[in-house]
Amino acid sequence: MKFTAVVVITPPELEDEAIQTAQRAGATGVTILTGKGIGGELKKTFFGLTFEGSQSVLLMVVGTHLATPILKALHEVLSDGDNSHGMAFNVPVDHLTGIETRQLVKFEEYMRRDDDATSLPGSPAPPAQEDSVLKVQDLMVPDVVTVSPYATLREALATMRARNVKSLVVERQNAHDSYGLLSFTELLRAIVADEGDVDLLNVYDSAVKPAVTVGEELSVRQAAALMTSLHLNRLVVVRGNELVGLLAMNDIIARMMDETIRRD
Repeated sequence: MKFTAVVVITPPELEDEAIQTAQRAGATGVTILTGKGIGGELKKTFFGLTFEGSQSVLLMVVGTHLATPILKALHEVLSDGDNSHGMAFNVPVDHLTGIETRQLVKFEEYMRRDDDATSLPGSPAPPAQEDSVLKVQDLMVPDVVTVSPYATLREALATMRARNVKSLVVERQNAHDSYGLLSFTELLRAIVADEGDVDLLNVYDSAVKPAVTVGEELSVRQAAALMTSLHLNRLVVVRGNELVGLLAMNDIIARMMDETIRRD
């Protein structure tokens, strides 16, 4: 399944109406943040747009097929003729934070079913079949875009746009350093919720570091167990201690859905 993040910035008085409208259009969960608009010379700190006073920021992760209907419905709430009372936009996402609990439960059941299929209760486990094990390297994205921890958030955004990616791996500074991760979630938190300036903040101010890493030979089942237990949406994949890829939860779920359909 492909997912899209829908971001809505609205005055507080329209918050409830915007949430109800999005839910009627198919959204099932909404994360609400409170931000403060800024103007003047600082207006370019959030996509060149100015928002005065307090603003509510609504974050929704939905199936990609729902994004356009939700945005169309929100247009009726946020627009009044030639006047606009807020903004809404969507961003395709590769990695998810806060995947709906029902999806995680289905995934865990799927993984347990795989375990049950390989052995009977009370019987010894069959010999491992190396070639049949789905490994991290089979699902990871090998073309990883990196960013310096000293780059500004504006430079990070420009890199994301130029390379058409939704997350960046933060480079190590030496052999003893760790990798980090920077996604739209961290950017939105820094720019909107914390009222940060993309020209003053650096990547290291907002990135998640150290990022959790796994080896490329690890089974996807074990990687998924790690992600669900630590509530992670992505893992940095390494060979030895060198970066070789990224593994995303929604890529695992998409594979699970395909396997389920084939079995049915």
